[in-house]
Amino acid sequence: MLRKLAELNDIPNIKLIPGMYRMNETNTPKVGNVLAINKLDFIPEAHCYLNIEKKELM
Repeated sequence: MLRKLAELNDIPNIKLIPGMYRMNETNTPKVGNVLAINKLDFIPEAHCYLNIEKKELM
């Protein structure tokens, strides 16, 4: 949606960049119980970023 909004406003050179990281008890304390119950070390978390003129925006 952000990319489409940028295109509609004639902002050039837009790229949608996916990003992944491991969400664990250290970086997201509230998931600790869910991880422990399910015997997991982490849950993969996905985010999308806009890259405009080689600057990443969240």
